[in-house]
Amino acid sequence: MSSSDPENPNGLKQDVESDRMSSNAGPSPSDLKTAASGSSASRKEATPKGSTSTRNASDSKKKVSANFLISTVKEKSVRTGEDVVKSLKWVIFPDNKYIKAWDLVVLAGLFLFSFIIPYQIGVSGSIALVYNIPWLVFNIFLNSIFVVDTFLYFFRAYYASNGHLVLDLKKIRRCYLSTLFVPNLLSVLPYTLGFYILATLYIESSGNRGDAVRFLSLILFASLLKLLRFSRAKTILARSDVVTNFRQKRNSQVLELWKYVWLIVIVSHWFACIWSFVAIVQADGLSAEKFTATPNWIGGWYADNATDGGLNPLGWDHALDRYILSLFWAIQTITSIGYGNIVPVTRAEYFVACCIQLCAGVMWAYVIGGLTGVVAGMGVRAEAYRHRSDEANELIKALSDDNGATTLVDEDGDSLSSYIVAKHVRKYIHSQYVVAKGNSCVSTIQDYYPVFNTLTPELQEASSVLLLNQYFNIVPYLSSKYLNFKEQAKIAQQCVNLQFAAGELIHTECPVEGLGRGVYIFRGGCAFALRQQAKGFKEPLSSIHLVTSGIAYGVGTVLLQHENPFAKGRLNFLTFSQLVFIPRKAIMDVLQKNERAWKDCARWVYVRTLLRAAKADHDLRESGEKR
Repeated sequence: MSSSDPENPNGLKQDVESDRMSSNAGPSPSDLKTAASGSSASRKEATPKGSTSTRNASDSKKKVSANFLISTVKEKSVRTGEDVVKSLKWVIFPDNKYIKAWDLVVLAGLFLFSFIIPYQIGVSGSIALVYNIPWLVFNIFLNSIFVVDTFLYFFRAYYASNGHLVLDLKKIRRCYLSTLFVPNLLSVLPYTLGFYILATLYIESSGNRGDAVRFLSLILFASLLKLLRFSRAKTILARSDVVTNFRQKRNSQVLELWKYVWLIVIVSHWFACIWSFVAIVQADGLSAEKFTATPNWIGGWYADNATDGGLNPLGWDHALDRYILSLFWAIQTITSIGYGNIVPVTRAEYFVACCIQLCAGVMWAYVIGGLTGVVAGMGVRAEAYRHRSDEANELIKALSDDNGATTLVDEDGDSLSSYIVAKHVRKYIHSQYVVAKGNSCVSTIQDYYPVFNTLTPELQEASSVLLLNQYFNIVPYLSSKYLNFKEQAKIAQQCVNLQFAAGELIHTECPVEGLGRGVYIFRGGCAFALRQQAKGFKEPLSSIHLVTSGIAYGVGTVLLQHENPFAKGRLNFLTFSQLVFIPRKAIMDVLQKNERAWKDCARWVYVRTLLRAAKADHDLRESGEKR
């Protein structure tokens, strides 16, 4: 059996192995020489005698060379693919869910760090690290997170400036070593542990806790390099699924408001720590004697404002009071209040105060501008309501004559008062603002949610079904039991939201111009449903029923032909009402294609409605004959 026979895979495998071995060995020099001579001979004109055999020999040698080249290329591509797979084994991709979670942990650590380190350096002198072992352990643990993060960057793929994802480990490491590696490494050295050891030795030798930190706390300054990692905060927040989901579930204006609140808090904290640190440097220590003996703003405030039971910012053990006093100065500086009870004393304090005031002015202007935009955005709907109320007042003013309210009477004796109309207009606009979302009596999904138009067709279908599925399930033959999501989406995208004021009366065969007949599902409000009055007969009370929220009107009558008198009705709204209107055309189009929905449900609703119509007509005629 031939090796090319599909029933002999072993033979085929042997051929492949032999071809690979021959391709690895390469053609012999004699083969290449013959192939070259054959190709040159083919270019010459040969006599008819023996020309066929020469061409056959040339073709066979060409095939040998071609097979050799093809197999070499294939083998090279296989080796390259294996190398790529091996190299990607250690690459951490940006969209890896674990690295995203790790980035959030690092970011949370950075936010904690941005509060802890300024306080330790500028206010407490880090003395708590010496006497509070759990606090020391927490600081070391926090630093260990940054240590791990520092070396993870050697394996993290990144996007280059041209938008391409860099996956080559050599390029990744070269780029990291030339940019952030040195600052990151310097920031994670064990400064906290070193401070603890040196401070402990100093206190044991001198016995002075207050002065032990006057220069040792400066060791922690290098750890501020960790804040360089904040440069990736925007990227981390943008790529985090947790943060994205949180943002999308919250009002954007509220999130912006909290952003500015957070900015004020963090800047006030840093200004307070810097302001306190200036006084500590001027006093050359934390002891009460040095604060009062040397010129500094803390000593000056204490001399003029200290009272029994009040704040005492002097000494290493009064760090909290010192922080509160510094924070008070920072906030009044940022907000431009300036009570004047805390003032700089030395040249250095005046210089630092000037720098802080300049930064505070810029920051406060930025916050005020941002908050103005946030407040304006939060009040867009209220502003639109006020604008509509002003427009309504102009309309009402035009309805009345110069002498006041206008009253008209038609030939049927019905009256129309401008006072009553004005009252209903104002009530309708107010009800729309309080209860409803839209500003129109007829609106589609696109009107309610403008972003709907920007979605893909598939997302539009899915969104429309999720929005209206609860209302479709009220109508038996439109429920998920009989219709699939595609069919429900087709109907949903033709539905209309209607709003009516209290006291309005509509005819269901044409509630609004251009809509025609359909099913009315009440989202809110209530109305009396009445049959269309037959000529010569009065409406019996038995044919009037109340329709409230969550009830569908016209489920059966919408299936009747237009000529059937029972297909016509009226709705008299008792309160401001919101309805979902499902056009008859959309319903009938789906039922014509979905035989199961028609046979198992809709046709029985149709038959039951016909029987009720016949009985109602019979009862109405009997009551008319009796009268």
